[in-house]
Amino acid sequence: AARRLAQPALVQVVARDPAGDAERWMLGGEGDLLVPFDLRPADLIPPGDPAAAPLSTGLQVQLQVSYDPRFCAPDSSGRCPRPPTLAAPTTSPSPVEARIGVALLDANEDQLVPSQVFDQGRPLLLPDPAGSRPLLVSAEAKALPAPERWKRVYVLISGNTIGMEYRFTPESVKLLIPSARPGQSPRIILPAANIREWDFRGRFGRVGYQVRGGKPDSQPTHVAVFSFSRAAFTPQSEKVPVEFRGDVERSGVDDSNELPTQLELRVRNRTNGQLSPPAAVVVEANRPTYLMLPAECFAAGEFDILARCTTPGHYLGVTRLSTAVIQENEGFLSNLLKSLLIMWLMAILVIAVSVFCSTFLSWPIAIVLTLVMLLCRWGVIQLGDALQPGIGNQVATDLGFRDPAPSAVVSKSVEALAKFLNTTAGVLPDISQFASIEDLERGVALPARKVGNSLHVLGTFGLPIVVLAYVILRNKEVAP
Repeated sequence: AARRLAQPALVQVVARDPAGDAERWMLGGEGDLLVPFDLRPADLIPPGDPAAAPLSTGLQVQLQVSYDPRFCAPDSSGRCPRPPTLAAPTTSPSPVEARIGVALLDANEDQLVPSQVFDQGRPLLLPDPAGSRPLLVSAEAKALPAPERWKRVYVLISGNTIGMEYRFTPESVKLLIPSARPGQSPRIILPAANIREWDFRGRFGRVGYQVRGGKPDSQPTHVAVFSFSRAAFTPQSEKVPVEFRGDVERSGVDDSNELPTQLELRVRNRTNGQLSPPAAVVVEANRPTYLMLPAECFAAGEFDILARCTTPGHYLGVTRLSTAVIQENEGFLSNLLKSLLIMWLMAILVIAVSVFCSTFLSWPIAIVLTLVMLLCRWGVIQLGDALQPGIGNQVATDLGFRDPAPSAVVSKSVEALAKFLNTTAGVLPDISQFASIEDLERGVALPARKVGNSLHVLGTFGLPIVVLAYVILRNKEVAP
């Protein structure tokens, strides 16, 4: 087979089916939320005093979140009995507290302001279930890092009451810069994306985020929302095939772990709100599963696929690429030819690099240098955040240096090495653009852009290096 797939732009793991873009629900104790903010240097200067230092008046996070304690209270009174493990058990109910945690992360999702800084580490409780009163949490200026890290900032929100469902709207999270003058309104900074692009996450599992299984009407569960944009296509029948591939984890707490893992998929058209009936199937870990969903819900290419595990005690591990829609089937022969062409272009690149290295090195060293040039950029990509600015201080701390002098030497050396690797990798070829075997084995049609990307790497690196090798050979003295 050679299928052309439409893949989602993002995925959210939420507690309830989304009702358009007006709200999202988060399950307490089973994940968290990242809300992005883009900050300019002028945004950090307190209003009322243009000469004030950035963040000199501190920072505030305003939360206006409602909640539903239906899974952490046995009755409708909003109260639950005390746990029987108390020293003095009693049947008198105690109120359900909607606890919440707040922290700030930088652009690399490294900790910027820990949760203990806000309100000096006191418990953060939402004021009322309806969310009519905002919760304002503050961080003092002396606890905030340098303004250079405040470009893309994420507000990390975690629901700390297990079983509580927290409701978020587009107006639920804001950043405030207090004024330098008493009585003047603070500067209000809104999120950099709409609520459909906020990062609602489940707990991290073996593969991606965990989607908790169970009966949605009687148990706390998750639903994974895969959002597709501009995925328009012409269906060949009244049903459209959808591929799902995810991991399966079991909690091991009851006999339900012996049951098969049931998956339920639905599609919701974001243009007209049409929701398809559920399609159920049994899934296996990391193996593709195919379902058929109504074609009319895919019209206009703006739709969400809702995935839910209905087996209690089971968890689905999902990533953004766990779900794909099969747009059309292409010929296998043309797919094979495209794959062979990409492999042939890769062979040309290897020959070009090896010829260049052999013009000024002996063959054993030329082989080693060829491998280094081909694999260097791939290795830097695999290291990822380990080569980001700030890694030097972390390495010095991990090595146990306490004296400032050797710690500074190690930190600067590691930072220089990381900068050198990033700079070098930027001019070396990206061999990941030549990957084609995996798609061919999975029966996925190779897009034309993959061939274009391979030609781009060959043209921007392979061609100049061949010209350089030719110049070196021309200038060498050759015996008559």
